[in-house]
Amino acid sequence: MGTFMVPVQRALGWSRAEFSAGWSVATVVGILMAPLLGVLNDKWGARRLAVPTAVICGLVFSLFATSNGSHIYWLLLWTVYAAANSMMLLVVISSTSKAFRVNRGMALSVAMCGHGIAAMVIPSIVNFLIEHYGWRAAFIRLGLGWGTLVALCAYAVFVLYRPESGADRQVPVPPVKRGVQDVLRSSRFVKLATANIVFYIVSIALTVHLVPMFVDGGLSSATAVILAGCFGLAMILGKLLSGIILDRLTAGAMIATWLLTMISGLIILLSAWNSYEPYLAAVVLLGAANGGLAPIFPYLISKHFGLDNFGKFYGVLCSVQGIGSASGPLFAALIFDRTQSYHLAIELAIPALLLVLALLFSLERNNLFSKTGKIQV
Repeated sequence: MGTFMVPVQRALGWSRAEFSAGWSVATVVGILMAPLLGVLNDKWGARRLAVPTAVICGLVFSLFATSNGSHIYWLLLWTVYAAANSMMLLVVISSTSKAFRVNRGMALSVAMCGHGIAAMVIPSIVNFLIEHYGWRAAFIRLGLGWGTLVALCAYAVFVLYRPESGADRQVPVPPVKRGVQDVLRSSRFVKLATANIVFYIVSIALTVHLVPMFVDGGLSSATAVILAGCFGLAMILGKLLSGIILDRLTAGAMIATWLLTMISGLIILLSAWNSYEPYLAAVVLLGAANGGLAPIFPYLISKHFGLDNFGKFYGVLCSVQGIGSASGPLFAALIFDRTQSYHLAIELAIPALLLVLALLFSLERNNLFSKTGKIQV
């Protein structure tokens, strides 16, 4: 959505905070709905939910083209889109975790590469559509075209192939011995949830404001979307590398490596104003770290709390994640509107990531690091 920010802002006379408020308020609704979506996923399964959810996502996205400056209508569209998008993510992650016992880390990483592919491809497509047809037509063509493609893929994977019947599903998984409420109140889950929200405040703010940040830094729109594409490519590589690490090495080493990589990218970004080469280096580091850290949260849920109630636990975590996703872009927009710069937002992101590092390192330290150097699932 970052590529749409400037043209929509100009056309409707909105500030960047008003544009970002759509994502923020809608995600709050997603926060409240995520536990219910997790229950529905556990009850009905991916085969019943995947295709309808993909269709709803595509249709609602195309309806953004009908925005007329009404804040209520803008927030309503975002509310429906956020709920459908959360359901789609939950379906993919839950079914992947249940289908794989061996190499689950790699499976989750590959499944989550879709976000990186979209981040790599979509900005250039959106920029092309906006330049040639306008932002309203871009919403329609992208929503209907991409939505149809996703619906067809969902039908092929979840209805025809039926991943939940795979052989890996037959490997017994130790059930959670404690009740759901006990798990949600446990210190391990609280630490994981807190780290999740802080990480996504930084991650989603960076993703949404990346293109406007580069344009404000003196780059052209075309150059900015090329850098956004590099960000998406780096995300894919980071996720695949994390899949290898999760299945062979320690989660603690991976967490430390990616968070320090992300902090390094932010430091470069602070010193790279109006300079293309440092921007590119920062984008590669930030994209790889964003992609590399994404699989760790669902992976740690399946590792520490089992799969019997995975939908419920991950649904609650998605609610928490939604708080970060909602507030991050809004915080960055408010800071920009007040200071006309993203420098303060970037500076605040660095200690926030250090907090994430401390929380994840304190999360069952003995379990994150095994004597054999491998994660014990």
